[in-house]
Amino acid sequence: MNKPDRWGKGRGGRPWRRLVEAVKRRDQYTCQACGRVTEDGECDHIVPLSQGGTDDMSNLQWLCREPCHRAKTAREGSGASNHPEWLPKPACRVELVTGPPGAGKTTYCRENAKEGDVIIDLDDCFTEVCGVHGHHAPAEYLDAAIRLRNYKLADLSRKVGGTAYVIVSAPSDDEVRWWLTKLGARHKMVNPGMATCMARAAPSRRHLVERWFDRAGKAWGKRMSREARRGMAGDHWNR
Repeated sequence: MNKPDRWGKGRGGRPWRRLVEAVKRRDQYTCQACGRVTEDGECDHIVPLSQGGTDDMSNLQWLCREPCHRAKTAREGSGASNHPEWLPKPACRVELVTGPPGAGKTTYCRENAKEGDVIIDLDDCFTEVCGVHGHHAPAEYLDAAIRLRNYKLADLSRKVGGTAYVIVSAPSDDEVRWWLTKLGARHKMVNPGMATCMARAAPSRRHLVERWFDRAGKAWGKRMSREARRGMAGDHWNR
């Protein structure tokens, strides 16, 4: 007589159930996104299996079923989001660093970051994903880089010390406020002026400087299309 599927090797089988119990004990039934202690949760793959993740313990975490696991699953299923509503609040200090292309945002962060601090920049995520910096990376890696950036932002909910410097261009006041609220961050604007940014930018990127200054101070949010909002999330891409 065949055993029911729940005794097999799949997600309902004994090996998986043992792994789930191990994750719950390790995480002490605490949702790794919002910090709520609950048995009503899911053993979540930090990097989804569909994106190359594994069942290794280092890629598993305990998430409450509602809203954290549901929200994370929804975001993964609908593609990368430049402004992920599901992000949990960081446990560490966060400094949001904004400004036009060529302003020196990365330089500012590197000069101010101390031991134990982290810098989260979409351009660096491109490098991790495809080996090419965001200034020059192929557009086909955009969604993967955004997902990696979002995972790094979500992981700040577990970082209890130091400062996280988060770099976004965010030309509009509305978008800056969105990020500040979402991350509970303080704000640093790096903007030496359009002339300086144009002089620093490569000729192929000067239109991005002009676009940032054209959009600075203009409305952002529900009054703009999704395509326009994606375009405002970084320095180097028509998103």
